[in-house]
Amino acid sequence: MIFRAASLAVGHAVDPELVEGAAITESEFATRLGLPAAPALAEAIMVERDIRLVELTGARYHFGQISTRAALDAIIPRAKEDGIAIAAIRNTNHLGALAYYAEHVAGLGLTCIALTISEALVHPWGGRKAMIGTNPIAIGVPADPTPMVLDMATGLVSMGKIHDHANRGAPIPLGWALDEKGDPTTDASAAKKGAIAPFGGPKGYALGIAFEVLVASLAASAIGITRNPSITASIPFVGSISVMMTSAPCPLARIATPRPHQP
Repeated sequence: MIFRAASLAVGHAVDPELVEGAAITESEFATRLGLPAAPALAEAIMVERDIRLVELTGARYHFGQISTRAALDAIIPRAKEDGIAIAAIRNTNHLGALAYYAEHVAGLGLTCIALTISEALVHPWGGRKAMIGTNPIAIGVPADPTPMVLDMATGLVSMGKIHDHANRGAPIPLGWALDEKGDPTTDASAAKKGAIAPFGGPKGYALGIAFEVLVASLAASAIGITRNPSITASIPFVGSISVMMTSAPCPLARIATPRPHQP
């Protein structure tokens, strides 16, 4: 109901899978809307700078799903006309799974690269304290019969999954995370206060740093330990950022999605 009202206010619908993919509940979003930093929903999205190729959008701490779709819809016509376009979004909230946006763009016949960064949740390779975000990337490429879509984070596991294990009282696999003291743990509740391991060892950690610096430099935002947490309703998630890049492929670039082998 909250997302439906917000969608009507700014003219963008929120698909159910984006609400389901959010790391916090709808009631927590409602709490955030009552914070002093939150303006009227109709004023949530504002283009701060526009130089044709790049659009910088300030979402004023509102729904990530809505602000991201609004920014993406604004640059899609430019990508079709100019061949490429970029949108940088800052001061928004959790935007759900990046795969949704990549698949949406690829379904329109465009390629898409989507990046976003989180608060510090992942420890450096060989480190013991959370220093960088889980920093996911999604790529969508037009293909037949369905688009090719990749969506992956640079953390070994999502913090949402660790919260799920903690809520169920279930242990986590050894190697997923460290506790608050920097020691390996299988206690999900202890892991919530600690740090997630980077995926792929030093290579995943290096990608996480690269994505964080790239996105933050494009949108001029806070990074790592200077960012507010996203899985909370007590303070606004200042500085959540995503970057979308779309380009029009040449006619020969459309590929065929591999089909399962038929014996």
